[in-house]
Amino acid sequence: MVVKYKKVIALGSIVLFLLILTGVAFFFHNNKKLTYLTISTSPILKNTTLKYILPISIKDTCNFSEQTRDFTIQKDTSITIFAIGEGASSATSPYLLKSYNSDAVEVFFDLKNQKKQSFDLNADDRLYRFLWKLSIIDGRYIDTNGVKIIEENPTKETYTMKIIFPWKTLGYVNPKKGTKIGFDVALVDCNSKNGKSLISWHSKKESWNNTSYFGSLVLKDSKKIKIIDSVVSCAYTSKNPFNQKISPNIWSKYPSYKFKYVNLGTVKDTSDLSGNFKTLWDKQNLYLLVNVRDDVKEYENTMFDYGWIEDSKGKIIWQMIMPQTTHAGGALKNRQVNTTIKIKKGKYVLKYKTDESHSPAQWDDAPPISSFYGIKIKYAQ
Repeated sequence: MVVKYKKVIALGSIVLFLLILTGVAFFFHNNKKLTYLTISTSPILKNTTLKYILPISIKDTCNFSEQTRDFTIQKDTSITIFAIGEGASSATSPYLLKSYNSDAVEVFFDLKNQKKQSFDLNADDRLYRFLWKLSIIDGRYIDTNGVKIIEENPTKETYTMKIIFPWKTLGYVNPKKGTKIGFDVALVDCNSKNGKSLISWHSKKESWNNTSYFGSLVLKDSKKIKIIDSVVSCAYTSKNPFNQKISPNIWSKYPSYKFKYVNLGTVKDTSDLSGNFKTLWDKQNLYLLVNVRDDVKEYENTMFDYGWIEDSKGKIIWQMIMPQTTHAGGALKNRQVNTTIKIKKGKYVLKYKTDESHSPAQWDDAPPISSFYGIKIKYAQ
């Protein structure tokens, strides 16, 4: 009889335990007024996609991590986003600013037009890189004396660069009709979703170390300009083409050359990255006009550790970017954002990514004040 009662008690305990678990799950599912539900992830769970209901969060504990949370919004509403990560700008951490993390225009020269399968760092080859919005020029074996850049941003998704290269600074070239030099122009796009992408006018592969991929630029007179494969016909000008008061329509007379070849990364469509350029010359300078279309213009490596939200089609609807962050305490590179956005009914993915250093697993500088490091979202109050 005692044994029988023990079995009944044990069975009752199991049933009670299951009822408690069911009640807890129901409570979490229906109570939208909860504070953030923190889901702590270990390195074993990185790159794992699970389905969650709001409120949800990703709390990072390791480097080299990309973590995701699928979630569904049942009706149009607003959500609050709180995130802490690592970022830098020329103002907060100039030593972390790296040119290869900014959108840019790259201009390549093989001034002797030798088209070698190499890049002569101590001779006639040049790579100029013009960083969007930063007024910074860098590159490989370059002289910037007298090189000028004028930047315009006509729309949110476009920008224009007007660049002047003095022939004296470039070297090796005695500018005259018929002069031919090795030449290419490329666009660099560093939007965080697709990683770094690069498209060029002529090179079908990255050409920073191989001038045989270059096309040619030929100095012409101002009358007979034809578009020829692999050749930029550069027209002569007697006026400064960037002085709009003197020559407002001078560029309209001459052909443009499109960026056609993806050398690096992925370019989804023309809104993701596209553009064209034109050239002119006189006895003193080579003039380059570059028009760029880029749906996400990036500069100053906005964030190293950061979060974002994508819709069901993979389009980023919100992203943690440097200009919108504030100091999170500790090192200046500790950044935080606390914002509310409107969001439509649908399926979404919350994501958070870290680089190789500075995380709760191992801080390489003073940590932020908050013990939380990652991203979390909830319904707005």
